[in-house]
Amino acid sequence: MGGFGSAVLEALSDAGVTDVTTKVLGLPDRYIEQGPQDFLRERYGLTAEGIYQSVKELIGKTQVSSRERFTLVSSADRLSNGDEQGS
Repeated sequence: MGGFGSAVLEALSDAGVTDVTTKVLGLPDRYIEQGPQDFLRERYGLTAEGIYQSVKELIGKTQVSSRERFTLVSSADRLSNGDEQGS
């Protein structure tokens, strides 16, 4: 809540963009235990494979038309910048 994904969703809303299916990926809004970044990314599905699976799930739940766009918002890059909370 209040992270990068929220900012992207707010920007889409402010721009009047309503025809985009989105899913915010990131760390849950609670205390996150400390540990190696690889462990935390794996645990919260923020690895390449986890993000890929989330995209597949999102596409599978939505009937895709040729005009439909998808936006995937992830805070995984924030972990690599030393921000263990992802916000």
